[in-house]
Amino acid sequence: MKASRIVLVGHLLLAGCIQLTPATGVGPNLVAGRAALTTRGYMRPCEDVVLVPAVEPIRQAIVSLGSPSDQMFVREASFRPLAESQAYRDLARIVECRPDGSFEFRGVPEGSYELVARVTWLLHWSRRGGFLIKQIEVSGDRGDLQIMGVKDNA
Repeated sequence: MKASRIVLVGHLLLAGCIQLTPATGVGPNLVAGRAALTTRGYMRPCEDVVLVPAVEPIRQAIVSLGSPSDQMFVREASFRPLAESQAYRDLARIVECRPDGSFEFRGVPEGSYELVARVTWLLHWSRRGGFLIKQIEVSGDRGDLQIMGVKDNA
């Protein structure tokens, strides 16, 4: 039963029926850009993007997933425990990506954030992909963000 509730909530999030509001409130800034992963010769645009404040428990969880750089790729199974955590869900703002991989968040307060772009596709009827994660600073409009990755073994 729990798995079916998670799937239902996930579908509602993807359909844009639910938008979670972060605990940090609303600000004057725009955060926009494009996210895509190139793998096996194909550029695959994001499905959705999450903007979450880089508070200590979130940042530590992301660092524990891999290289603590400003951008990385994480497979879906590795990221799922964080995505399902209450702290992450309480702070997350989610938007769907346009077909070209572009996204936009309005009303973002200044601060440090993690941008998490989900990129998945089917290969021989098997779901592949994961998440491109980029740490950003917001202090004014950011309309030029690029979350791009190349991963031949994704």
